[in-house]
Amino acid sequence: MALIAAALIHSLWRSWLCWGDLVVDSGWSLECAACVAGGKMLYRDVPYPHGPFPAYALAACFKLFGTNLSVALSVGLALTLAMAALLYRIARLFTHRAGAAAAAVVFVYVFAFGRYSINGIFNFMLPYAHSATFGIVAAAGSAYFALRHMRKGRARDFFASVLFLSVCALTKVEVLFAACAVHAVLVAGGLWLRKLSLRVHVLGYLLALAPPLAVYGYFLSQIGMDLIRKNLFVAGNLQFNQYIARHMGLASTQESLKAVGLSAAMFALAAGVTGVLARKTAGRAAREALLPGLLAALAGGLAFAFGSVGSELRVAPLAVGLGAALLVWKFWRTPAEREALWPALGLFVFASACVARLPLSASAHHYGFYLMPVALTALAVAFFRGLPSLPGRAQSTVVALGGAGLLAGIVLAHLAKSDEVLSLPVTRLETARGTINLCNHEGQGDVYREVVRTLSEAPADSRVLMAPQGVGLLFMAGLSDGYVRTPFHPVALTSPGYEDMAVEALTSTPPETIVLVSMRFPEYGLEGYGIDFGERSCAWIQERYGVWKSFGSSRNQVLLLKRKPEARGP
Repeated sequence: MALIAAALIHSLWRSWLCWGDLVVDSGWSLECAACVAGGKMLYRDVPYPHGPFPAYALAACFKLFGTNLSVALSVGLALTLAMAALLYRIARLFTHRAGAAAAAVVFVYVFAFGRYSINGIFNFMLPYAHSATFGIVAAAGSAYFALRHMRKGRARDFFASVLFLSVCALTKVEVLFAACAVHAVLVAGGLWLRKLSLRVHVLGYLLALAPPLAVYGYFLSQIGMDLIRKNLFVAGNLQFNQYIARHMGLASTQESLKAVGLSAAMFALAAGVTGVLARKTAGRAAREALLPGLLAALAGGLAFAFGSVGSELRVAPLAVGLGAALLVWKFWRTPAEREALWPALGLFVFASACVARLPLSASAHHYGFYLMPVALTALAVAFFRGLPSLPGRAQSTVVALGGAGLLAGIVLAHLAKSDEVLSLPVTRLETARGTINLCNHEGQGDVYREVVRTLSEAPADSRVLMAPQGVGLLFMAGLSDGYVRTPFHPVALTSPGYEDMAVEALTSTPPETIVLVSMRFPEYGLEGYGIDFGERSCAWIQERYGVWKSFGSSRNQVLLLKRKPEARGP
């Protein structure tokens, strides 16, 4: 545990206040919670594409401790600690303390605090969406207690597991799928091994269903089918099939397969060297395995330490999928080992379900980053328990050290890339809402700081519109997006009926100030607001508003617009 604590302290120190992005995604997550804390209802007043638990949990913290960035960061730190503890406990079910600690340390350095681009939204401290981090912590909690129930058969573990499962259903669909996968193994294996109790398990799953049904039923009674049409399914806008394909690695299959092949080669190189060295120690005393083991660790580390952060982990979905398939085969073919294999099968199925949305694009720098730690934990279990159990004692030492070196190489490669980004100049933004270090690449941080300072001078009840994104700047300025109900993000504006809603909202209550942030959206295949999406609302704005202040230039430009004197009517 001391190693994990040291990794946490070191990561906090090296990345202090350099988390999140006020313009892209993170700011929207903060604003949604702030609106709910201010009395607005999620889904009715604030569109939201995920389950309600994360927004209401963060809103409750804002209500208790104040609407401030430091509160959100404290929540992020609490989720980081919870996830590290759960990954450690999950791994500890299968391997020794050192192996479990290694899995947690990989999570801390690679996923919890990593920053691999200017847009720092793929971390647990201030993520692109709190539904992702709340959700995966709930799923990991459900999996941990389910796996412990498989090992020990205690009813209290099962009830704890379904409690977390119930929370999962109120977060994000990807994590709910993963949690349901491990419970499918629990039920199927329990039936096969005659380990299920009709009273305990049926009651548990009925109890798990009750809260989500009650919560979603309440919202459905308040806003009707808009809960589904304008909220929960907006994130699945199928017009963005290019976006969906890209983040699954399917947009450019040939390029993705090359990256997967490179990742597989790196794993194969480390495994090959380790295998050769382990073979040479066959029949020797365990103490004679230390030098070959250190050489195996060095080989594993070098194979990854100089690799590409975008490619290193691409083979992880395939690796855990093959591990799950192997365990299914062993479960089928070896009746005497079924009970012992059952929890391990649950772990690898859980890991495979987590990365199911990343078949060819697994990476720490990805919208699915929060799903990756479970896969790495499963692989750590394989390195420290599964593979070392195959040869003799001396050989097992070599294999375990080789696995440790491989994980260390992954950490070092990601630390190097993260340090490269963290070494860029930053602009410190301090307001009543908190303090954050903005990346000042090409003067971007200076521009955003000046925008926030200007907006901070406006009355707290000012009607301000951010388009197409950037509500985090309003959050830091102490203002609220008066048009949060009709967001100008491309996912919303290209959904059926949203453009009409946007123009209607602008017409009925014209903004006092409009903030236009220059942005491109290549991930959606779009050039920008007013160019190939939101043309009608943009034309409405251009006709009635003129430039009041301009900040930055070209790609970092932000325009503050005020209403033209001749356009005071609707």
